[in-house]
Amino acid sequence: MSAQKPMISPYEVNELTKYCLKILTYTDELRGDTALKQAYEKAKELENSIRKLKIASLMENKTLICVAGMQGAGKTTLMKNFYGLKGDALSIELGRGERIPVLITETDVTAPVMNAIRIQKNEAGEYAAVECNMEANEFAHASKGEDNSILYLEMFVPYRHTYNSAVSFMLLPGCLLYTSPSPRDISGSR
Repeated sequence: MSAQKPMISPYEVNELTKYCLKILTYTDELRGDTALKQAYEKAKELENSIRKLKIASLMENKTLICVAGMQGAGKTTLMKNFYGLKGDALSIELGRGERIPVLITETDVTAPVMNAIRIQKNEAGEYAAVECNMEANEFAHASKGEDNSILYLEMFVPYRHTYNSAVSFMLLPGCLLYTSPSPRDISGSR
């Protein structure tokens, strides 16, 4: 049996990401024109696609160990305990928990370092994915997912378990348990 060729190569994923960022840059000019405002709003939805593309490109260079589960299942607490994080380190906004992916990567640091990978304009006025250092309170607030320019968060922690900076744990947003209403609930009868 021969190995299957990937459906899309890492190069193509990176090129697609670049094209999405260019489209975002070009449509930014539409924001002020009321007739084209709807086109601008649709183009801003590209940020979710760019997030997925950036994570797909991460998978080429890193081993991602996903930590998934229901909201409140203790995914964040598990990772805090696994790395012995104290205080504000990995203090995700209380309530619903993280709403965007959070990577935890071991590297050569002495204390946790928190970053956001966000879309922002560069000196040439074009959008690009940029790594920004954050304080613990900014990191916690960013985990709420209210800022669509943040693609994902990454916390670098001292070597402890994997001793490999090419391995990251990825905390995925918690999922909700949805139960469909019974016919009795819909009709209102008892």
